[in-house]
Amino acid sequence: MKHYAGLDLSMESTQVCVVDENGRKLVSEKVESTPEAIATMLDRHGPVERAVIETGRMSPAICLGLRDLGVPVVCIDARQAHQSLKAMKANKTDPHDAAGLAQLARTGFYKEVHVKSPAAHGVRSVITARGHLVEARVRLDNMIRGLCATFGYRPGVGVQTSAAFAAAVDEAGR
Repeated sequence: MKHYAGLDLSMESTQVCVVDENGRKLVSEKVESTPEAIATMLDRHGPVERAVIETGRMSPAICLGLRDLGVPVVCIDARQAHQSLKAMKANKTDPHDAAGLAQLARTGFYKEVHVKSPAAHGVRSVITARGHLVEARVRLDNMIRGLCATFGYRPGVGVQTSAAFAAAVDEAGR
């Protein structure tokens, strides 16, 4: 008999629900949010044909980790899953969400999304962090210029390096 699983991820724990091919709930359990703990729980209840998780912060790490451990996992769009789960009219709880995701895994009523590699996430994270740092620096430079202008100091326009900017502010204050 084929088994299907729904995984409702959170930072500390993951609610796992396993159903059979007829949609009957076999087990619903909360486990630690690590690929190893989830794979161990799924193995205890027999191999699953397919496991489904929603997109989110932890999805890439869990999805790729489960795939490395041999669990056939599919990541689906969280907005589509929300609409499907809302149609089931169940209360919004982790066990109900996991059960709904298990039913989606069983029926195949989902659209799979691509999970990027850790390298792609790393590059994206570095680019995003750099953008935030540049934005913070510009905001601080402008705040210092505004404070200097209040006291009649003009550090000048176009000072780009930190050392040159600090020297211009120091010179304007003399």
